[in-house]
Amino acid sequence: MAKRKKKNIKKRQRRRIALGLLLSLFVIIYLVGSLLRFKKITPLSIEVAQIGNIDRNIHVNGVIIRNETVVKSKDEGNITYLAFEGEKVKGGTKICMVGDSSTIAKIQDDIKKVNEDIIKEQNQRKEFSLVRKDIKNINYQIDDLINKYMNAYSNRNYSQLYSIRSSIELEIEKKQSVLAQENSASFQELVAIKNEYEKKLFNNSDVISAPKGGIVSYYFDGLEEKLSVNNFDKITEKDLKNSSELIDLSQNHNVKKDSPVFKIVDNYSWYIVGSFSNELVEDYKVGDVIYIKLNGIHNSSLSAEIFNLRPLNNDKMLFILRCTEQMPSLMFGRNVELEIIRDNYEGIKIPINSIVEKVFLKIPKKYIQESANNKVLIKRLPEKDELITVKIEYEDNENVYILEDFSSIKLYDTLVLPENAQNEYVINKSESKVGVFVVNGGIIRFKPIKILAKNNEYAIVDSNLSNGIKIYDQIVSNATNVKENQLLNQFNIINNQ
Repeated sequence: MAKRKKKNIKKRQRRRIALGLLLSLFVIIYLVGSLLRFKKITPLSIEVAQIGNIDRNIHVNGVIIRNETVVKSKDEGNITYLAFEGEKVKGGTKICMVGDSSTIAKIQDDIKKVNEDIIKEQNQRKEFSLVRKDIKNINYQIDDLINKYMNAYSNRNYSQLYSIRSSIELEIEKKQSVLAQENSASFQELVAIKNEYEKKLFNNSDVISAPKGGIVSYYFDGLEEKLSVNNFDKITEKDLKNSSELIDLSQNHNVKKDSPVFKIVDNYSWYIVGSFSNELVEDYKVGDVIYIKLNGIHNSSLSAEIFNLRPLNNDKMLFILRCTEQMPSLMFGRNVELEIIRDNYEGIKIPINSIVEKVFLKIPKKYIQESANNKVLIKRLPEKDELITVKIEYEDNENVYILEDFSSIKLYDTLVLPENAQNEYVINKSESKVGVFVVNGGIIRFKPIKILAKNNEYAIVDSNLSNGIKIYDQIVSNATNVKENQLLNQFNIINNQ
């Protein structure tokens, strides 16, 4: 009896173990199956529609072209510059002089010694009782103006240089007028000697004057003749990419015959040459006035006239812009980063990947029927007519438009009327519309959009379209993964915002 009891207990224990193993196996199979199903769920990116804008400005590299007249030396020798970089001069103004190196150097050394003697004479004179205070104040004023001039020159604020230099010249004239009040024989003798040396300097030099009015520049890159408005037809795409190397001619102390010594730049007009794609030519024509920015040079916009256009190759068009402002700040350099300002659009900003194109079938209104509060169509099939539930997206006076769905209704399907089955209508007209998929109540719906502007990543769409998307709508940003009327719970949702 006891042995039978033990056997029964062991049997029950084996059954429990077997049952436990079986249940564990079911649980493992269920978890593995759930994991596999989860992995198969398609990811769906959703983001909330927000107001934004798109920068449609055109960013290109350009080359500055100026009306530049390069002046060369007729002789070889020592050179002395008489005008400042960026100075506005009239035609005939003395810009520099070239002479025999040893003779010029000797005269300049003599002038330097006389200037030192004049300063020493001024400092040693104790009888300046009447004018010493005035001279001291004028010197302070001159020093302050010189510091301002150097700062403006370093920062390339050339528009300030002219007024500062005029102020310095006025202070010097004032100082000379004050000194003239003191009748010192030694001082007058030194001034006379200096004047003689300066006359001698001019007499022993070839004085080079400005051939015409304009801005003096000593920065030379050798492209002044090649990059000119007259040679526009010869400019190539390579010329737009080459970076020029500037040489400061004013740092030269000796020059050779026929070498450049300065240039006069027309201070009224300057030009920029660049290229853009052929498709943009439709937006512009010769004579149009546009606005541009020169990145890194001038922050505010400048007006420019489209002076000329010509084909560069199959894809690009060469343009030349004419400008008449902000010339002084562009004396340095040749290459610029140019930004052509265009209209920027504001509206609902959506990703390009969210946009899809859908076909809407055009159906006469008389074929739309009511059934249990739904809109339906009777679709003719070979064996038996079928009732198709549809959603009217939009309509006009005579027709309704429904989204084509290859699983239910599509182009060239045949429709019939319930009261007259012989009266058939073949769907043969459609309209294409672009739009996005919107998550509405857990169901994915298509909404049309009106694109105002777009780039490679985003589009701006009209927020006032009656049946279009609105701010805060949840839109599907990877539209290729979904279809109309799918349920949201079929996807692995990824919120991008």
